[in-house]
Order: sequence, then structure tokens, then C-alpha cells
Amino acid sequence: MSSTVFVNRHEPRLRSVSNVLLTLALIFAGFTNRLHAQNFDFIAYSVENGLSQSEVLSIFQDSRGYLWVGTAGGGVCQFDGVNFTEYNESHGLGGPIVQAITEDDQGNIWIGSTWGGVTRFDGKNFKIFTTSDGLPSAGIQCLEKNGPEVWIGTSAGLAVFSTTTGKIKRIGPFSKGITALHTDKNNQVWMATEGKLFRFSGHDAVAVALPEKTPGREINRISSDTKGILYVAATDGLFAWHLSSGKPTGNEITKDQEGKNVALVHCSSEGDVWLAMQDNGLCKYLSAGGKQLYTPQTGLESGVIHALLEDNTHHTWIGTKEKGLVKLRSEAFNYFNNVEGLRQNDVYGIASDTKGQIWVGTGSQGLFVYDGTGSKKVGGELRRVSAVFCDSKGRIWAAHGNGLLLVEGNNATKSFLEGTVVRAVTEDSKGNIWIGTWEKGLFMYDGKTFKNFTTSDGLPMNFVHAVKEDRKGTIWIGTGAGITRYDGYGFKTYAKELCNTYVGTILEDKRGMIWFNTDKCIMSFDGTSFRSYGQKDGLRSNTVFLMSFDDSGHLWVGTNKGVDRITLTEKGIPLAVKNYGPSEGFRGIECNARAVHKDKSGHLWFGTIKGITRYNPEEDRPDVNEPKIHITDIRLFLEPTNWLWKGVREEGWFHLPEKIELPYDQNHLTFYYKAVHLPSPQNIRYSFMLEGFDSTWSPPGLKNEFTYPNLPPGTFRFKVKAQNSDGVWSKTEAVSSPIVIRMAPLPFWATWWFWLIGFSIVIIVLYYFVVLRTRIIRRQKEELEEIVRLRTQEISRQNEEKTVMLKEIHHRVKNNLQIISSLINLQSENIEDPKVLALFDECRHRINSMALIHAKMYQSNTLVNIDIREYINDLVRSLVDVYDLDKKIKLRSEIESHAFSIDTIVPLGLILSEVITNAMKYAFVGREEGTIFVSLRKTSGFHFELVVSDNGVGLPHNLDTVNPKTLGLQLIGILADQVDGRMVLEPADGTRWVLLFKG
Repeated sequence: MSSTVFVNRHEPRLRSVSNVLLTLALIFAGFTNRLHAQNFDFIAYSVENGLSQSEVLSIFQDSRGYLWVGTAGGGVCQFDGVNFTEYNESHGLGGPIVQAITEDDQGNIWIGSTWGGVTRFDGKNFKIFTTSDGLPSAGIQCLEKNGPEVWIGTSAGLAVFSTTTGKIKRIGPFSKGITALHTDKNNQVWMATEGKLFRFSGHDAVAVALPEKTPGREINRISSDTKGILYVAATDGLFAWHLSSGKPTGNEITKDQEGKNVALVHCSSEGDVWLAMQDNGLCKYLSAGGKQLYTPQTGLESGVIHALLEDNTHHTWIGTKEKGLVKLRSEAFNYFNNVEGLRQNDVYGIASDTKGQIWVGTGSQGLFVYDGTGSKKVGGELRRVSAVFCDSKGRIWAAHGNGLLLVEGNNATKSFLEGTVVRAVTEDSKGNIWIGTWEKGLFMYDGKTFKNFTTSDGLPMNFVHAVKEDRKGTIWIGTGAGITRYDGYGFKTYAKELCNTYVGTILEDKRGMIWFNTDKCIMSFDGTSFRSYGQKDGLRSNTVFLMSFDDSGHLWVGTNKGVDRITLTEKGIPLAVKNYGPSEGFRGIECNARAVHKDKSGHLWFGTIKGITRYNPEEDRPDVNEPKIHITDIRLFLEPTNWLWKGVREEGWFHLPEKIELPYDQNHLTFYYKAVHLPSPQNIRYSFMLEGFDSTWSPPGLKNEFTYPNLPPGTFRFKVKAQNSDGVWSKTEAVSSPIVIRMAPLPFWATWWFWLIGFSIVIIVLYYFVVLRTRIIRRQKEELEEIVRLRTQEISRQNEEKTVMLKEIHHRVKNNLQIISSLINLQSENIEDPKVLALFDECRHRINSMALIHAKMYQSNTLVNIDIREYINDLVRSLVDVYDLDKKIKLRSEIESHAFSIDTIVPLGLILSEVITNAMKYAFVGREEGTIFVSLRKTSGFHFELVVSDNGVGLPHNLDTVNPKTLGLQLIGILADQVDGRMVLEPADGTRWVLLFKG
């Protein structure tokens, strides 16, 4: 039930005053009951948390995000959301009772004490201003910043301190206590003294007429809202003025407070008006209409309120008389500490009926119904109520340790399945009730009979913990052996696909995906595949007890460490997870199994070990406020460092060094940083980098200090940023002043003059070394050239001698061969036998062939190789000339020019001599003319082809060239082998010899 009453402005007027009063009384009575039934999420900070004293008189938030808490005897405390830092008289504070706190335009904190004057604090040093500095009194009652001025209300008049001149000036003829100061949105200052109200134009006061004064009236506080209404809280009511016209006005709030002592008024940034009632807590009038009470009955432990502040994240902080500093953490979560049944730590079943009533089943106290004002027990002494369900007819089904209870009209009517431990109840689209039991399987009740399904029907086991029908009419059953679906014909179980086989809750999302939790994870099934999610995906714990969807499609998962809200993508994949624990307002922490319910208003009800917690998503606003990040200290070698002693000027609230220049051996720096973000200070994450040393930002982490040891020489700047629990980063980074690490002093061997001298010595040594070496090389070169010259002359002489000798050898061989040829000619003149004569002729021709070779050698420059072309032409002509047959013999040749050694030329010459001699003797018998053709060409590499052919009569057909009988043919074969060749007689007109050989 909503705890806020909204006023219906279109409701007809009641005709009589008595009816009006009666109706208002009834409304207020019902409102109060509802209000007292629930508790808000307040968290108190007192002495045990570090606050110096339990009575808080004033609260202020500075530009750095810190809260300043003034106490009634313990001085002032600075609060960063986690830790309190106390400042008292021993630190330099003027007095221990702090009535007022503000901040000037230079960031200094001003602290007003009931005695001891006003103290200015710059983060390190305190300076006290008293009557000797111009104050009317040392008793400070209120402070207000207005531009470059700090307005100081004392017990004996008003003064202003100018940050421009540094002096205090008394304002006006006021001599009594100044009870309130306020600066409106038009930058005008309003002041109250002796029950009178004044508006200032500059330093000139203009009296503002209040309604008829009640005797002894005092003005307690002044505030203005976003609509331009100024509110004045007084001991005899609440008064209002239009800032634009300066005319008094009235509204429902002022009418409601007529004649009441309003101790405090505060207008929030959202237009709500907060009032502190005399010893009776707080009342918030909502800008949209209606109001909300915060009293000891709704969780605010103290009814006496001294101060109220809305911080920069729109959270409300309350200064109380005996309970210290109290924060209204979140109105998204409500508790029911005063409601029987809802406050129990063993709530396992929650449901809402058609009347909006909440039904709660507990393990030890039975079944309760809560109507928004109170609760009552239903059904007697039930035990182990594990599930509560409201069917389509508005009937309540309560599953317990001894059966199933049916409740109609808030009265128990029937019991079913007595003796059976019932664990789960649901209804299908046909109106059948499905019941999961312990040890006895699954039951279906059609209104008349029960049908039982067990392992014999296909269930994996008879322990059923959850039952759910999907939009297709399929029944899903959660057991201890996996998840099973029933389509009306049979059961199909999935077990090996799960991270754990215990299934406690089953849901269906808007996409038709099935979700369920196990003891180790949550899982989804899209009809094809299963996916599991756990701590690796952002959940706070893998021990899951409950699951539910809210109206926005978020999946809520309750664990032993709070609840997690999962945002899903369009495809049902977890996109983001937000964790809710004590710091976010979920105080129950550990959830109970399956104890969750979403009512018709979209509120979620969770059963925890600290009773029921209700969640209102409309009040859960994302934290869009950035943390305020600061570098708080820089230390050398981990020790607190007085930079002034090192000659470095300090600056800012944290008195950091303006610019650090350090020697090379003072390079061990530790940076301390702090982000102030009051909603969730424990979840702030930091990322930093040392510019000039780091190339990237560090990964986000919780640590708020980092040490850079052994920094190299260079210039650096430390930068840090912070992220809140909703992922919002600080828009600006905290950046240190430049930090310079100087180079180490150079040793003598590293100085420029040492290197210059050394370089000069090296150059001189190198010069003389090069000169000496050049001389040695030149002398060695000259000696070597002389040796080479002499050796060359010797070799030339020897070559000339060898050339002469070789020529002489070739000449003599040629002459001797010619002598032999002449001797053969002489001898052949006495021979008459033609055959013998032919043999002599053949010998002579062969000798002439070799003689011709040596003649060519003698004429050659190389004395080694002979040009084959010239040799063959001369040889063939000489043979043709010898055989002058009185016939016309033509000689045709195609001979390439190649140089061959004597080892090749001699066999080739003898082969040519044999072949051409045979052609001259036998080829042209009976003919007058003929043609002899000789060709030599290179075929490839070192291979050559020699062809000798004629167009004569040819050789006999029965001539055996393979095994020749004649000396000539045998000689040709032998000579062909000597040149690594093969002589072939090819068919042709006449005779055609082909010699293939290797040159």
C-alpha cells in the first residue's frame, strides 16, 4: 500500500463543517495507521561510528562534497560517507557547541559556536574571529554565504565578513539575537530577530510585516522553494511570501501548521517542503500533493530534529537530539518492523489478493494477512508455510508442512492433502491447481479430484519445489533432479544441461524464455539451448534463493548477499547487473527461498532473514551524480611530508605542493586520493595515471592510494578520476601540479670536459696510428710491387721460352711428318701392285692430315687450340687436290667456327681424311662431276655434329658398318671413340656419314 495521501482537488465540497472535520479526522487516522505500519530506510551515524557527539545541531555540505556536522559539545566533524574526522578546541576550534556552518567563495569553512566566536578553517589552519575582530558577540547562532561575504548572526546582532577585504563589519542597529539567515534565488538575504523578519537590499534592512504576532513568537528557520515561495518557520506557525511580489501568501501547508511550533523548514530541489515538528519528527509535503510523515513509528528513531540537509545527490540528512546524524538512504525500500507476520525472519510465501491485501506465510508463526494498517493471523497454528498463492477466483492457497489450506474471504475453509508436505502451488490457464510436494510427487486438482504424478509416470524424482505453466500451456516442474516439462502426454527432464540439478524457482519472460534458479547459478532456456549465469556475469553470489520479473522486464535475483537487478537485452541476454545490499537500502541481505512477490502496483516484496522488505521501483532513481574526486596528499617514501620545509609552496584545501622539483634520489612518491559520493561511498572505483610515465589509465579499482617507486628523471602529473556504483564517472579529473625529478649529478668521467679531453686524445692517437699504418702499408705495397714486377718478368721470359719451344716442336713434328710423307712417296714409285700402292697413299694422306694440324698449331697464337673451320677447309681442299681425277668435284661446306684442342683435332682430321679419301676414290666412278658436302655445328652444350656426304654412287648395300672388315672403317670407329662420339652411316642419295661427338 502506498504511504502517501494525494489530495483530490476535484472532490465536491462537503456541506457542513462537522462533515469536513469528521472526514479529515478519518483520513488522517487511516493515513497515520498506514504510515506507522511501514518503516523507511534510515541509517544513523553516532558515537560508535566515529561521530564526536550524539546530538547534531547543524549540517552543511561543502563544494568538495564533504558533510560538516556540528555537534552540541563535540565540536565539528568532517564526513566523507565512511569516516568522520573530528575537529575540536585542541585543533583550534573556537568552541565545542557548533550552531552553524557555511563556506566562503574561497572554499574556507566557517564554523559558528555558541561561545568562542566564529572559526575559519582552510583545511589545515584555524583562525578564530571574536569581538576583538568586530563581532557584536562571541555567541554565533547562524551563518550564511552571500557572494564574497559571510553573514554572521550572533546573540547580539549581525555582522558581515568580506573575503575581499578580510575584515568584519557590523550591520544595522540590531542588538538582539539573530535566529535565522537565508539567501533566496534572487541573491537577497533574509534575516530574523526578536520574532521579526527583515529583507536586505545590500546592507540596508527592510522590515517585512508578519501576521499578527503571537506573544513570545520566535522565528526558527527561513527557506525558499523552487516556485518562488519564501517560508518562515516560527513558534506559532508557518508563514509564506511571494518572492516576486513580496506579498504574503498561504497554502495547504501553512494552513495545516496554524498555531503549531514549526522548528525547521527546508525546501528541497524537487519542490518538496520539509517541516520539523516540535518533538514529533518530520513531515514532508510533496510538490505533487499529499504528505509523508517520518517519525519514530516509521523508522526515524528520534523525534527531536535540529537540522536537515539535502545533499548534492538529493539524499536527506537529519540532525537529531540523541541519535546523531541520520540519513534517509532510500525511499525505494520499506520495512515492516512493527507488523506481526511481516517482521518474521522465516517468511517463505508471499502473495497479494484482489483486494490488495498481502498474504504472508512463515515457517514458525503460520499464515498472516496484511491490509495496509495491520495484520492478523489466519488458519490457526500452521507450521512450515512454504508457499502462498492467489488463484483467478481470489482464493488463497497456503502450502504448509501438513497439507494445503484454502482461504476464502480471509477465512480458512478447507484443507487438502493432509499429512503431505506441500512445497509449491500454482494455477494453469484452465483453472487447474498444480501442487508440488515433498516425497509424493506432483498433484493436479481440477476442483473435484486430485491426480498424482510420480516417478512411475515419468518424473525424475518425487521432490517437487516449483511449478509453472508457460504461455503455450506446458507445465514446468522444478525438482531436485533437474527441470521437467509436461505437455499433457508425457514428461521430459533436463538435468545434464544444468549447472546444478536442484531447481527452486521457474519464470517465463515476455519473450517466452524459461528462467529458473539452481543452487549454483541462474539459467535460461530459449527452447533450444540452456545458458547459465553467475558471479562471473556480475551476480553478487551464486547461491540463489529467489527470482522475479518487475514491470520493466528486469530480472531480480535474491541471494545470500542481497538482491541483484539484471537488465536484459532484446534477446534475453544479461546486459547489466546492479547489486542491492545494505548500502543501497536492502537491509535484509540474505533472502529466503522463493519468498518474492510482485503486487498489482508493481512493488516487489522480498522475504529476508530480517523480515519482509518492499521495493518501490518508482522511488529507485539511478545515481546520475558524479563523484567529487580529490588528490588529498602526496608523500615521499611513504612518510607524511612537509613541503614547506622543502621550500615548496602549498595550495588549495588539501595544501598540496604547488610544484615539486626533486633530486634524482628522492623519487619514491605515494599519491593519496579520495572521491566523496555520499549515496554509496563504499562502491567508489578509481582509475589513475601518472602523465609522463604511464601510457594508459589504470583498471578501475577500490584502492585510494598508489605508490610510484624509483621514478626516472622527467616531468610528471598525477591524474585520477572516480566512478560511482551506477557507472557514472567524474566529469573532471583531479590533477596534481607538475612534479619534476632532476637528473643525477654527473661523475667526472661523464662531464663534458672529460669527454672533450678524452675525445681529443682518441683523435690524436687515431691520427698517429693512421699515419703510421699508412706508411707501413705504402712501404709493403712498394716491396710487393717490386716482387710482382720481377716475378712477372720471370714468367714472361719463361712463357716466351715455352712458346718458342712449342713452336719449334710443332715445326719439327710437321717437318718430320713431311719427311716421312716424302719417303713414302719415294718408296711408292717402285711399287707396282695397286693395292699396296693404295695403302701407301692412304698412309701419306693420314700423315699429311697430322702435318697440317701441326702447321696450324705453329701458326696459332695459343699453341693449344685450332680453329676447326679453317682447318677442315684446308684439309678437304688438299685431299681434293691430291686426287685430281679429271672430274668436276664441287666442295660445299657449312662449318661453324669453334676452337678445339689437339686431342680432338687429330681424330677429326683423320676421320675426315678417311671419309673424303673414300669418296674421291669410289663415290664418283663413272661420273663426270660430283659434290662433297661437309658441315659442323654445335647441337647443345659441349656436343657437336660433323656431317660428310656426297651425291655419288653410294656404298654397297651389304656393307657391314657394325663389324667392318676394312681397315678404313675400323679406323673410323676407333677415332670416333677417341672423341667420345658415334659414327653413323645414314641412308641418303650417295653416302652420308654423321659423327656426333663431345668437344
